[in-house]
Amino acid sequence: MRPAPKSPAIENLIQQVQDAGGTLRVSDPDATVRAAFRRAISLALTSGAVPDGFALKHTGRDRGDLVIRLIPLRDLPTARPRPEPIPVPDDMREVGATVRNLVRDHRPAISDAALPRAARILEGVSRECARRGYVFGPPVGDSGHFRISIGEDAAAFAMSEEDATVETYPDEEVASKKYPWQRVSLTKVTVASGRLSIRALGAAYPPVSWADRKRWSLEDKLLDLFTYVEGEAAAARANRDRAARERRERRLLWERAVPQARRRFLEHLNAERASQQAASWQEAKKLREYAAAVRNVASQAEHRPLTRRLSAWAGWVEREAAQIDPLTQLEAVGFEVPEAITPYDMDKYMPRGMTVRHPPGDEPGGWD
Repeated sequence: MRPAPKSPAIENLIQQVQDAGGTLRVSDPDATVRAAFRRAISLALTSGAVPDGFALKHTGRDRGDLVIRLIPLRDLPTARPRPEPIPVPDDMREVGATVRNLVRDHRPAISDAALPRAARILEGVSRECARRGYVFGPPVGDSGHFRISIGEDAAAFAMSEEDATVETYPDEEVASKKYPWQRVSLTKVTVASGRLSIRALGAAYPPVSWADRKRWSLEDKLLDLFTYVEGEAAAARANRDRAARERRERRLLWERAVPQARRRFLEHLNAERASQQAASWQEAKKLREYAAAVRNVASQAEHRPLTRRLSAWAGWVEREAAQIDPLTQLEAVGFEVPEAITPYDMDKYMPRGMTVRHPPGDEPGGWD
């Protein structure tokens, strides 16, 4: 690949691209050179100068480097063929009872002139639903004019005719003219345009709709309508699958958390008991040491009343030490598992928002 001169007299573009090895790069040409290359590209395409089996492609039409390539057709990405348009009957006699009843019972805001076409479009939608295994039917309540169901998922739609504003001479003013020269003012009025539209109902924002436009008709957009329906159904299924997965995961978390909460409660309970017993044991030890010191003083006392009083006090202190010393009450020493452990005891050790009383989603009233 080699750069082209910045301002060539372009006479044989194809030859220049071939000489450059199939890719011709023009570095940021000015507007005049860029326009000359574009004309040469257009001429090559329209005159049949592109060699058989090749395509002439370019980038940088308006800015930056202009890169022109001769690409073998086999190297071009294969364009996906657009599906055939959804057929719509041409005659009202082909409209079935389902659509006729729907139009009669849930008539959209459509003029008499456009209503037959609307019915034929709905018949096309109904037939395509049957072909794809979907269900076409009337709306539920006042939600639109028809709906399409895929399994348990349904999408509702409203059909309408767009308005148009036109200028006209009011009939009453024309009739009231007394003189030929008398002027009548034009008045803007809103009339039915004949342009049909279908709008998807629901929480989607911005709103999704398909309508007649200059470059296409509503019939041309029915494929897009079905793409929307299938996309919404797929999203709903994915949401349900995700919710079910999350419920299973929360249930599994709960099943694991309940025995863990029980173990943590017992560990905390016995840790507190051990601390309390150790403190009591230390206190009993201090009391016994104190009682021994008192008895030592009593043994050296010269007065019997003092000796009796000190000995009595030392005995009481020793009995108090025996009462608080856990090692004198060995039935209370050891890892304790209460006979009854209440949900209140365990809930403080459960994950946030969970209780041992029931799995997530099984609460009274169905709250999660």
